[in-house]
Amino acid sequence: MQERNRTPLSSFARSARARGANLRSVLSWVVLLVALLPVLLAWMGLRDHGRQIATRQFELLSREIHEGIEQRLRDHEQILLGGAGLFDASETVSRQEWHDYIVRLRLAKNYPGILGVGYSQVIQPDQLAAHIASVRAQGFPDYQVKPPGERPLYTSIVYLEPFSGRNLAAFGYDMFSQEIRRAAMQSAVDTNATTISGKVRLVQETHGKEQAGFLMYVPIYRPDLPLGTAEARWKALRGFVYSPYRVDDLMAGILGKRSLVIEFRIYDGERVDSDALMYDSAVQHEPEPNPNPGHTGLQRIQAYGRTWTLSFHSRPAFDAETRSATTWLVLGLGIGISLALFAVTRLLLDLKEAEQKSRRILESAGEGIYGLDDRGLTTFINPSAARMLGYAPEELIGRSMHAAVHYAREDGSDYPVDECPMYSAFTHGTVHHCSSEVLWRKDGSSLPIEYTTTPIRKDGRLAGAVVTFRDITERRRAESQLIQARQGAEAANRAKSTFLATMSHEIRTPLNGVVGTIDMLAHTKLLSEQQDLVRTAKDSARMLQEVIDDVLDFSKIESGRLELENIPMSLETILETLGGNLAHLAAKQGVELLIYCDPGLPTVEGDPVRLNQILFNLTGNAIKFSKDLPDRSGCVMVSIMMRDFRSDHLDLLLRIEDNGIGMSAEVRERLFQPFVQGEGETTRRFGGTGLGLVISRRLLELMGGHIEVQSEPNQGATFSVFLSLKKAATSIQEPGPGILQGVRVLLIGSEEVSTRILDTYLRHADAEVILVSSQDAVAKCRELCDGRSSTVVVIDNHGDQRIPTSMHELMRRAAESRDLRFVLVERGRRVQSRFDREDCISLDLNSMRRSSLINAVAVAAGRESLDLAAEPESGIPFSDPVGVDAARAAGRLILLADDNETNRKVIGQQLSMLGYGVEFAEDGRQALEKFQAEHFNLLLTDCHMPVMDGYQLSRRIRELEDGAEHTPIIAISADALKGTARKCFDAGMDDYVTKPIQLHELRALMDKWLGSNMQTGDAQTRSEPSQSSQPQTVDPAALGELLGTEDPAILRDFYGHFLQTNAPIADQMHEADVISDIAELGHLAHKLKSSARTLGANGLADSCQIIEEAAKAGDAEGAAHEMGHFSTLFRQVREWIESN
Repeated sequence: MQERNRTPLSSFARSARARGANLRSVLSWVVLLVALLPVLLAWMGLRDHGRQIATRQFELLSREIHEGIEQRLRDHEQILLGGAGLFDASETVSRQEWHDYIVRLRLAKNYPGILGVGYSQVIQPDQLAAHIASVRAQGFPDYQVKPPGERPLYTSIVYLEPFSGRNLAAFGYDMFSQEIRRAAMQSAVDTNATTISGKVRLVQETHGKEQAGFLMYVPIYRPDLPLGTAEARWKALRGFVYSPYRVDDLMAGILGKRSLVIEFRIYDGERVDSDALMYDSAVQHEPEPNPNPGHTGLQRIQAYGRTWTLSFHSRPAFDAETRSATTWLVLGLGIGISLALFAVTRLLLDLKEAEQKSRRILESAGEGIYGLDDRGLTTFINPSAARMLGYAPEELIGRSMHAAVHYAREDGSDYPVDECPMYSAFTHGTVHHCSSEVLWRKDGSSLPIEYTTTPIRKDGRLAGAVVTFRDITERRRAESQLIQARQGAEAANRAKSTFLATMSHEIRTPLNGVVGTIDMLAHTKLLSEQQDLVRTAKDSARMLQEVIDDVLDFSKIESGRLELENIPMSLETILETLGGNLAHLAAKQGVELLIYCDPGLPTVEGDPVRLNQILFNLTGNAIKFSKDLPDRSGCVMVSIMMRDFRSDHLDLLLRIEDNGIGMSAEVRERLFQPFVQGEGETTRRFGGTGLGLVISRRLLELMGGHIEVQSEPNQGATFSVFLSLKKAATSIQEPGPGILQGVRVLLIGSEEVSTRILDTYLRHADAEVILVSSQDAVAKCRELCDGRSSTVVVIDNHGDQRIPTSMHELMRRAAESRDLRFVLVERGRRVQSRFDREDCISLDLNSMRRSSLINAVAVAAGRESLDLAAEPESGIPFSDPVGVDAARAAGRLILLADDNETNRKVIGQQLSMLGYGVEFAEDGRQALEKFQAEHFNLLLTDCHMPVMDGYQLSRRIRELEDGAEHTPIIAISADALKGTARKCFDAGMDDYVTKPIQLHELRALMDKWLGSNMQTGDAQTRSEPSQSSQPQTVDPAALGELLGTEDPAILRDFYGHFLQTNAPIADQMHEADVISDIAELGHLAHKLKSSARTLGANGLADSCQIIEEAAKAGDAEGAAHEMGHFSTLFRQVREWIESN
């Protein structure tokens, strides 16, 4: 009831306070306006008076300039009148007399702006020839009246002094032939007065800055003839004394010191525009005229039959000089005094208002606020604080707030006053903030709060503190809900990861059976129709596997669980491997695939698997969208180039260009959205999940790079990947410069990209490259016949640029040498270089590695033997099934643990085809029991099995071994999630591979851990021991099979060539071993290894490989140890060759 009675009174009080504040504000502004009014009136009066004085000064200056111009024209008229008087006084005036007269006038000194004074003679048409002859007789043989042509009346400038410089151009000029000049001359005769012409371009403007010009004319008549009428004057007319003027020169000095305060322009006639402008003083004094002059004016000069308009403008200096400082001083002082009076009035009124406002703030604040004195007693408390604590304000004033509301902690334990942080404000003078605390209400319940306590100082000493607090009950509730939501999200994320792992496992398990079965079926004898069906099934399984991989990768990226490796990697190796992997797809789609890697790029650090994934996605898309083009063949170019090198980082540009269907701007905008592939029609035509580009961009972002796209419909597309990678501390050996130093290469090609790639690679290897077209090839061969030992001809056979084989003989004849070797760069996807003829090596550009090109040219130049290391096996040799006992005896017994029957069957059959014996276990416990019961050479185990999983199995086996013989354990898991491999290694496993695993992958895995001891022949032959346990020094069939010939002469030639080329390399290896140059030793071993493998000296090649690998690992002791074995093997190879 009391509250309801107080409410109307409170409202009335608030209204009264508002009215009082408005009244104080109005009063202070009235005082200011009353003070400012006389100040403004005085300022306006002084300002107007100053403007009037400035205007009169400006008009006076303008009149002075006006009169100066008129006076200068009158002075110049007197010169012409004097010249006319000279003609009037004499029957004739000679050229010398005219010259003497003008010299006495000292024109340059006394009459600025005048170019000269001349005499123009009037000539009747019938007198023209005689006139010209007369002047020529005076010593001017080239004299002509110009311009030529027939006219009713001629005039000619015959005298003009000074007769030099610009004035020579006016000699003989007929001014009557030009309209503006003729008008002035006619006016001079008609009015019998001096006239000036309009604005003209003087014939004297032959060089330098061009100026506007005009001419002044005084007519001259023959004596003793009447001149009363215009007609009579025309009959008596002899000619004109005249002067040409350049206006800028004429006006020079007209302003004098006034140029600092005023500027003017002269216009011909009464129009004020750019065409009529004759002079602008502003151009003479400053780059830009005054844009906002304070004073302007127009005046006109009516003189000599012509009107000139003068436009005057004040300059900033004049405007500043005439602007009265007193005016502004009066205004400033008046405003200052008025504002001071206003401020004092306002301050007095605001002081009282501030007190009332502070009280209202405290009363209306939503936060709790109370004050403490230096003893901790309450000095004030606002209504919000009292309401939240359940007290009336007067109940707390003068009491200890700690004892009233802060006596216990949140758990109910006592809170001693000397530990209270609130009191530190007035005891230590520090500001304290607490984000979570409790106060206790009057009813004993707790109030969660966040508070800040701030010290109050008076006269430099601590006088108390102010405590501000807010109720955080709702915030605590929201935080609790947030924690629950985060826990729920984490649980959902874990559930999603578990789901993906499970689904990956469950999908890959049957897929393993499908892929494995198809892979084994593909290696059996099938009809052509059956082979097509198997290929279709294999492609479909591969596509399904790619979809699963994409979804898993996308999920890992989205959840932030994808981790990148950072290891040394060769960009060239990555790119060349990519080209080899996609060559089949490109050929199948009818698309040419070209790759280029800057040969100067060093080894870098990064994640080679993920970088390959990015390039594979982008290049695969480019091939897919460049097939079946109606008007051109599809082409895709993949390149890696260095943009910049900063400290130890390389800025790289990876570019994938195609000439395919392209895309519109609208498609480009949504290109990187998940599950989007441009247009629905594109998806139906080309297929795909739409995840490849999204994954590529996300991977690039994780690597710190980005991707850009340029494309137009039907114009192809260019994907540019910008990436910065650190240079690796260790280098992966690649073919370096110097390999082809001194080798001359005649490169026959065109402007195609492929030819430029070949040119770059060869030059980087220090070859001397001469690039010619096919039309000039024969002539160039003839030109190169200079007695050098050999020339290698590299031919880029492409499309219309193919060179027929018959031209090879023409080039040989032209070179007059049989020592001309050829390297043909064809289009195809065969990895291995090959001999087409004794003097011709072929290799395919689409699958070509740079090292293969360099090796082929080096072989052709007689520096190396053909390297077969890059050639993949054309097929997998299979064994007949072997029993457990035979496999155990041969060290090829495998224990396979998998709970899925299909997996056991497929993988078991694959192992059997590879010549391994297999025993099976359905779970980890069975596998452990079998492992304890008998000896196995290797364990293949699934990770997820009932009873005992693969991880537990591996740990138990490692415990059982306890330092004894180590059995390789390999995980074959359908779980492709990141972290699975790490879990396998942590459990003691040696390797990890995901299902489905194909036959060649399984064979590589077995070779890695058990070694490759497959032999060819039937089962009976394989089961019998070899006739000799000693390996052959040289396989005599190897070189013949490679060359496709059994001709002993050819084979002996190649054997001899091997010794001639590689014996020096062996000597250099010994020298490098002696001085411990391990890097050079590894490089030389690499060179000799490929030659030995080609020859069939496999033992020697293996020894070279051991030395090379030891050198890469920095194992100087291991390399030196193997050098002894190497020396023995090389000696045996030498003896074998010499004896055969």
